[in-house]
Formats: sequence, C-alpha cells, structure tokens
Amino acid sequence: MNVAGKVTEWQRRRDLSGRERTGRYSRGLAWDRIIGFAALWWWMLLVLPLAFVLAFLPLALRANGVVRGALLGGSAVSGLWFDVLIALVWTGAATQFMGASGEASTSEILRGLGKGGWRLVNNVSLNYRGDIDHVMVGPGGVLVVESKWSAESWPINGYGTRSMDSRKQNAASQVQRGAKEIADWLSEAGIDVTVRSMAVFWTGARRSGSGWEPWRKTSTVLVHGPSLRDWLRTELPSQGMGAEMIERVYSMLGEKVDEQDQLMAESGEMAAPTIRKLTIEWAVKPMAGLVLGAYAIWLMHFAHDWRIAFAASAAATGMGLLACRITSVRGIAAGWTVVTFAFVLAVVFILVRGAVA
Repeated sequence: MNVAGKVTEWQRRRDLSGRERTGRYSRGLAWDRIIGFAALWWWMLLVLPLAFVLAFLPLALRANGVVRGALLGGSAVSGLWFDVLIALVWTGAATQFMGASGEASTSEILRGLGKGGWRLVNNVSLNYRGDIDHVMVGPGGVLVVESKWSAESWPINGYGTRSMDSRKQNAASQVQRGAKEIADWLSEAGIDVTVRSMAVFWTGARRSGSGWEPWRKTSTVLVHGPSLRDWLRTELPSQGMGAEMIERVYSMLGEKVDEQDQLMAESGEMAAPTIRKLTIEWAVKPMAGLVLGAYAIWLMHFAHDWRIAFAASAAATGMGLLACRITSVRGIAAGWTVVTFAFVLAVVFILVRGAVA
C-alpha cells in the first residue's frame, strides 16, 4: 500500500473511532435542553453578566489602567460562566454531558488496542431505533460495548444500592440485546463469529465498586470504568478471528455507519458538537490565529516603509480569507484574518486622517 493509501486508511479508522462519534444521543439531549432553557430565560442570561459588571464597576472605577480592564473583563467573563453553570444545573444537561464523557473515556481506552490488530467503530445503529456505543473487531472476535455513567456508585462486585443494581441490570440487558443484533446481522451475511458483550460503568462517586464481574453465567461482563484497561490486558481473548475476516467485518460496519450518517444528513439531523470540539474550534484555534496574526504584524515594522507593510498586511488578509475555506484551519484563519484586516484598516485610517489634515 502506498503512502496515500495508508493515510486514507488511517483517516478512515480515526473517523470511525473518533471522539465525535461518541455520546451522540446524550449530547443531543443535553443541547436540546439548553437551547430550550435559553429560549425561555434569555433575558436572565443577558442580565447576569451585566449584573456582575455593575457589581464590580465601583471597584473598577477606583483602579487605573490594566487593573481596571482586568476587573471589568473578569467580571463579564464570570457572569458568562455563571450563565453556563445555571444552564447545566437547571436543565440537568450536566448529567447528559457526563454520560457522553463516559462514552468518550471508554472509546479512548478501546482505541489503544489498535496496535494489537483490533478495530473500533463508535455509534453503530442497525435498526435505526437505537445505537450501540462501541463495537470492537479483532483477533478475539467481536466485542459489543455499552458505556454508562452515574453520579452514584455502581454495584460492581456487590457494592452499591438496590436502585443502582436495577440500573446495572438494565445496562446488562441492553448490551446483550446489542450483541444479539450484531450476531444476527453478521449471520445474515454468512459470517459466524463469536460475539461477546461488555457494559462499562463510570461514576463520579468517591466510593464505588471495582474490578469486573460476569453477568449471570453469560458471555457478558460488567466492568468498573477505571478497571477497563486491566480487563483488556488480562481477559480480552486474543484468538478466534483471522486478519481477513477482521477486515471484512470492519468494512461492513464502516459501510453501515456511512449509511446511517447519510440518512441523518438527508433528514437534516446534525450530530450535536462536543464541548471539546466547541472549545477547540471557537476558542483555541481563533486565539492561536490572533496570536500568529499579531506576531505577523509585529514583524512588519522591519519593513521601514508603510507601503510595504500595507501590501504585506493586505496579502496576509487575503491568505487568511483563502484559508477560511479549509475546514481544518478555519478557526485559526479567522483569528489571523481579524488581526491582519484590523491592521489594514488602521493604516487606511491613518493615511486618510493625514490627507485630511
């Protein structure tokens, strides 16, 4: 396989096992709650940052220079973060986001098995009524995995409350149904392989269960999240499926995922963004672009001629606009373009002001 083919294959595996594919249902529910809350209480969300600024205004007016700006900026940002906190707590969206975080944590651990010949596909839907969180295909066969999160302790190995024991049973039943769906689907294609199932439990409780336990003498295992790596290292089967069959099943799963994504796109349904992606795309990348653009402007003072500096900044703005068409660097290009274009406007303003004077 040539270099281009290897890069394409690597990108394909990354897309199918990517963090963006995890927790789609939970994230979608969380964002729906937040949007509904914002539509109802928009006035309060606007008033709170203003209230924070007004509260610190007397102190800011007594300060000077950078301190004053820091107080006003810090109070405004604090108000915005208070908005976020209220939205997460009042809507219950925080629990949904933690559920999505649990899926992402499981996915990160499972993805580490790639060097051992295992392939991971996140968010697989066979019947379009529900999804399977993770499907692993590798030398030991097929492993169907569901991830669960709770603020309370999960009763793994006998520890926990009766109410949580009921939730544990529901999770075990869910992952068993998912494993049966996968097994039946593969059987229809003439593929007879061993399909095992696992439920991974994450919690925010200080005290919780540990390790893992079999579920009622079946092929299903229930694993405490922090013990997942140990289970994979000591219990994961390593024989039962050849490389050719692994690639065949993995290819079928990829095609199924493409089909479900296509149906989502045609229906106008969009996957809710992750907090991580929002932070990177709307904060980290634009900030990086602003910093790079500022350094580019700083370098222009070596030109010693305003015409060269103006031409260079205009060219930099043009480059930024062109780069905005590239999805992967759009955030960086946006920050870069804002800074360089601001410099162009500043030069024009100075020239016009000088001509008028």
